[in-house]
Amino acid sequence: MMSRVGSYDSNLPVTIVSTLNNSYYVFYNSRINNNDNNSVIPRGGLLMQIISYNDSRDEIQGTFVYQISQPNMTINSVYCDNSYNYIDCIVSINSNNTTRYIFIHLSQSGLPRFPSEIYNLPNVTGLSHHQGWRAKTMPFGSYILGFTAYDDNDHNTYHYIYAYNDGSNTQMPLKSPGPFLTNYFGANVIMDNDTFLIASQYTINNASWSLLTIQLPWPN
Repeated sequence: MMSRVGSYDSNLPVTIVSTLNNSYYVFYNSRINNNDNNSVIPRGGLLMQIISYNDSRDEIQGTFVYQISQPNMTINSVYCDNSYNYIDCIVSINSNNTTRYIFIHLSQSGLPRFPSEIYNLPNVTGLSHHQGWRAKTMPFGSYILGFTAYDDNDHNTYHYIYAYNDGSNTQMPLKSPGPFLTNYFGANVIMDNDTFLIASQYTINNASWSLLTIQLPWPN
């Protein structure tokens, strides 16, 4: 049973991550009722609730790991996962109709480092059906940003990926820079050995898969 988060007007959980000590971090896109545009009181943000193994309490207090104080900011999406001995979150923020990305580094005990913004996003143009960057963490630290898009010029579907160092939020070069031809869905996964697998353009049904293998860089 999911515990309630006390004192907040929260949506359903946006993501849940298991920890090394058999607990769970539950992340909420939380809102606080605040209609004063001049207020400096937080209006919500990314709220984290720590649920220990066999914890049967009905209500567990949450902690903000990222706060929103401006009335024109909303959280679009959240991705969190284990990365080495940490938990990394990448939060997509809509601010004045502009999408921005925030990187948050959490210890296994739930202590966040100062959030940092990812500024040097790749500039990819001339594509349609591009729904924004999706983040995935790499097993030995750092993360990738990627998306699948259809090219109107050659009528193919491509997957773009860019690797980032989580300490500096700077790009790390790939041995095979891509983009990579894929199918309509661009199904992909990162393996434990830092290998990125993605469905090739020849994968047309669930009965037979053709995969591309891409070696991801290790952080320095």
